[in-house]
Amino acid sequence: MPSPVRPQFDTPQNQTPTATGAFALTDDSTVQVRLTTPEDREALRRLFRELAVESPDSRLRSTAMPGPALIARIASENDPHFAIALVVTIPSESDNPLAAIGTYLARDAKTAEVALAVLGTYRGAIAPFLLKRLALLASQNGFTRFYVLTSVENAPLLDVFREARFQVRDHPAEGGVEFEISSALTGS
Repeated sequence: MPSPVRPQFDTPQNQTPTATGAFALTDDSTVQVRLTTPEDREALRRLFRELAVESPDSRLRSTAMPGPALIARIASENDPHFAIALVVTIPSESDNPLAAIGTYLARDAKTAEVALAVLGTYRGAIAPFLLKRLALLASQNGFTRFYVLTSVENAPLLDVFREARFQVRDHPAEGGVEFEISSALTGS
């Protein structure tokens, strides 16, 4: 299994931030961030299976694997005013190049619910990076807040939001903690 890696940069100081494209990692490899396509269905199934094996008790705090209909929807619905799904691919991984998926789904005109699923090897490096890419797309399409419902025990996920340098406000919610994350990009 590859060692953890971190993006060398989010955006060079002299460039406009982009949400998709190739990004360099500190080990000199690159990752691709792109919108999902219908051709990603099988790779998404494999990614979710790998995540279930990796941490069956905490995978997305869900008790069931995403079914074929949900995977098909994730792979094909990319309307930036309603829902976006980005995948991070590792070109050197031949078995399944998908290392992560991040989505947002509109709750209203200004708020989108966000979800991340990242393989453990890449979680610390790619999760904050992917969150920033989603926030960039969301802010370009009128969203000002992200929403996520998670367990208070999910410290790794909470750390992702903090590491991505978003303003986080927590609100008590049944079964966990609700966060509103300003999608005004700071330092990305």
